[in-house]
Amino acid sequence: MARLRFLVPSIMCGGILLGTLAAVAHHLFYQSLNGKIVHSDNQQQWFFRIGTGLAFLAKTLLTASAALAYTQILWQTLRLRPISLHGVDSLFGAVTSAWNFTDLELWRSGPTLAIIALIVWTLPLISVITPATLTVRIAAHPNQTIYNVPIPSIDYGRIEDQRFALLNDRGPPTYIGPAQRIMRLMSSITSQGAILQIPAPFPNCTYSIPFYGPSISCGPTPIGDTSFQEDVGKLINHYNTAGMIFYVGFVPKNLGGTGTAPSDLAPVGLNVTLGSPNDIVNPPFFDEESKDHARFYAATLKPGLNSNSRNNQTYETFECGLYNTSYVVDFTFNNGLQDIIVTNMKQLNGVYSGYELDQCGDWIPGTCGAPSKAYYSIMDAFSNQMIGYVENSYYGHPIGVRTQLMNSVLMETTEIQQTNMTLAQAFEQTVLNATLGLFSDPYFLQNSTTASILPVLVSSPQNAYMYSSRNLIMSYGIGIFIAAAVVMVGIACIWTSGDSFGASFSTILRTTRNTEFDAIIQPGETDGAFPLSKQLGDTKLILRRYGDTRTAFALADTARSGDQRSEWTETGAKGPGSSDSLSGTMQRNTAR
Repeated sequence: MARLRFLVPSIMCGGILLGTLAAVAHHLFYQSLNGKIVHSDNQQQWFFRIGTGLAFLAKTLLTASAALAYTQILWQTLRLRPISLHGVDSLFGAVTSAWNFTDLELWRSGPTLAIIALIVWTLPLISVITPATLTVRIAAHPNQTIYNVPIPSIDYGRIEDQRFALLNDRGPPTYIGPAQRIMRLMSSITSQGAILQIPAPFPNCTYSIPFYGPSISCGPTPIGDTSFQEDVGKLINHYNTAGMIFYVGFVPKNLGGTGTAPSDLAPVGLNVTLGSPNDIVNPPFFDEESKDHARFYAATLKPGLNSNSRNNQTYETFECGLYNTSYVVDFTFNNGLQDIIVTNMKQLNGVYSGYELDQCGDWIPGTCGAPSKAYYSIMDAFSNQMIGYVENSYYGHPIGVRTQLMNSVLMETTEIQQTNMTLAQAFEQTVLNATLGLFSDPYFLQNSTTASILPVLVSSPQNAYMYSSRNLIMSYGIGIFIAAAVVMVGIACIWTSGDSFGASFSTILRTTRNTEFDAIIQPGETDGAFPLSKQLGDTKLILRRYGDTRTAFALADTARSGDQRSEWTETGAKGPGSSDSLSGTMQRNTAR
């Protein structure tokens, strides 16, 4: 019997221990998934099922231990004070039927037991809260896959087939001017100050394209050429009459003079650009005179050295040259937003008006490529926008003459508005943006059959598990602590009474062996049907020990008078096997 007395405490403590182990296993399982990629819906469903199963197991073990401890506390309460039969029903049913909590008799008879029963009912919330601590969210790092797909580059084509320039259609295809698409491209870039949107092969991808294209390099005019700077300044000051010029763009022009060097021809082009609208010669937009590379000149007021006299200003002049350039460019797209980075850019050789004749010799249809025509077109379209001058009027407002500079973002430069980017840098960036902007229009690109197959790194969003350990640990911690506290109270009750109890029918049967109950239970109520009569429900019972061995429920009034104690003590003294006992039993049976 001593061993059996420790069975129920062992079961209760074992339930707490196993429930704690299930909670720890749940935590470790979710911790192992934290940050891992979700590979499939089926995998995700199974992981959630496992987590829910562990939570249900932990809940079941903790609830079972707390419910068993509740039973021990219940029987100890029934020993300590009389409780109505209706209250006893509520106390026994509190852990199985929530409707008993609406019975005031439950709260009057055993408020502590009612609270413990509520705890037993709320412990299953663990199985609701803890599985939800594992969620699925977008992973910090996307899934990346390399695909080999055709990526079109710039299609310069043959001279007779190119699409960048307007050519003479009578005789050799000499250059006339930039195509309308190039003019629109340059106008968009100078007004926006950014590369036009390029179609992405995938919404999120990265790829690199090597190609050849035009670029310009801008810098001061050759060192030591002070006479050129002075000639430019004098000529501009000559035109500072009604207003003060603070920007002028021009190209070399040969009107039949003696000199042929750029330093000789540039002032001629400047004079033509600054001339009145009645001048015979219109300002040229493209340098057709230089033999090393096409040039564009710009002169601006030199900051800090300006005098109060309109005709005595100091100017700085820089030149920009056109070059054939090798590019390696990384194109990155993130949900349609492009990020274009030039990883390698090397200027190879200058490009000038007669470049393709020097490269190809006499023109024979189909024998010579046309990149130089594309280069001319971009440089010409740029010059067309920038050539001319801007002056402050008599009223102090800037006025643009023959130039589109005022309609572009290039006004926001150091020389004009004291920003961080110089005008020379802005010119270089504009032509670079125009070159890269060719990729925005399929009209200038190769078709899918001629495009090169390039690796494209495609990024796609992927889900990852995210575990909120704090919520799981708090939920399990509170549940285990409360269940353990209830179990400790239950063990204390077992220690006090020296016995452990269950809530089975056999336990009820053994504790109700009292002949007084035959007198208070009417024949019509012996079927046990619901509901209990009020008279019987109000009858108060108490669990007490009779003699040394027998324990049973008794009517509270009889227990207080002590009559029942004497009856059971006397019967117990005779012993269950005595003749008087047997005779009495037979007489009662006969009477019935």
